[in-house]
Amino acid sequence: YKYKIMLPKLTELKFISEYIHRFDEFFKTSVHQKTDFEIFLKKYNCNLQRDYCWNDFQKQELINSILLCRHIPPITVVEYLSNYYSSDKRNYDLSEEEFFKPKYQIIDGKQRLLTHEKFINNEFELEIDTEKYFFKDLPIDYQSRILSHNYSCRFLKYDYFGDVSDDDLVELFKWCNFAGTPQDNEYLTRFS
Repeated sequence: YKYKIMLPKLTELKFISEYIHRFDEFFKTSVHQKTDFEIFLKKYNCNLQRDYCWNDFQKQELINSILLCRHIPPITVVEYLSNYYSSDKRNYDLSEEEFFKPKYQIIDGKQRLLTHEKFINNEFELEIDTEKYFFKDLPIDYQSRILSHNYSCRFLKYDYFGDVSDDDLVELFKWCNFAGTPQDNEYLTRFS
């Protein structure tokens, strides 16, 4: 499968902004801060995102990159604004189902964010000078750097959850995923 060069539609460029976002912002459990890492596409009857698949080397490299302040590519996020201006759903013309849709949809960066969370939850070890450490065993200054890491994020902002079609999400996904761990052909043909 070959990717063609894709740019967002000109009308979407005004919605794109880039800024720093704390890692833990994507893992809040408040109904108004929910993050969708899977992105189910009704049209294709499947998730936009593949399952978690990073190998040990990729996991180690992400944590090392955080500790060493190496460049990590931006996370690409669709953010919905109008559903979340306040916690009182009576202010909106939205159904309860619409109101409880996620605030964020991760288009690119799922593997990075989940790896970060898994390490903090002591689900894998980091090797430093032939010694292996779970997060809980690291010195406090290492833990602090990992916990407070900020990601550069590219946000595409829309008012309402329904403002982006399944096809728009697929195109955005392809636009973001021309590098990194290659998507296999079988996975990509689901969107054809």
